[in-house]
Amino acid sequence: MGKDFLEYKGYYTRIEYSVEDKILFGKIEGINDLINFESVSAENIEDEFKLAVDDYLEYCKTLGVEPDKAYKGSFNVRMSPDLHRKSAIAAFKRGISLNEIISLAVDSYLKKSKINLNLAIYQSEGQKATSIATNDYVKNSRNTNISDYVMMLSPNVISKLN
Repeated sequence: MGKDFLEYKGYYTRIEYSVEDKILFGKIEGINDLINFESVSAENIEDEFKLAVDDYLEYCKTLGVEPDKAYKGSFNVRMSPDLHRKSAIAAFKRGISLNEIISLAVDSYLKKSKINLNLAIYQSEGQKATSIATNDYVKNSRNTNISDYVMMLSPNVISKLN
């Protein structure tokens, strides 16, 4: 899977295309300031992004203000009142803050997503899989070489290799 975003000096963007205007464009994500850029050619869009970041940083320096940093670690979370109550009670029972329990939940989700969304099993001849399991599929493959197949794993996979 290819990368569908650009990163430069800790700032991020996705490139979009306007059919109406026939241009590529983007905006720096994750900051409060609005920084846009555009290009009529795919060859120049990445340079335009970098120029926009550099111009933003220089402008802030000229004004004597700190540039907005992407993803400062603070955001509002909207959830149902029931989930809010359950989360707060779980945090209270564990002696931790609601912020900490939300951070733990997000961290757990991202770790699982990284494993499950990016994992393809490639093993050398002779290594065996102990088990590969998803919600709807379980296969014990002690006698099957993993190198005989490549399996993209679903988000609910549990994988144990010898």
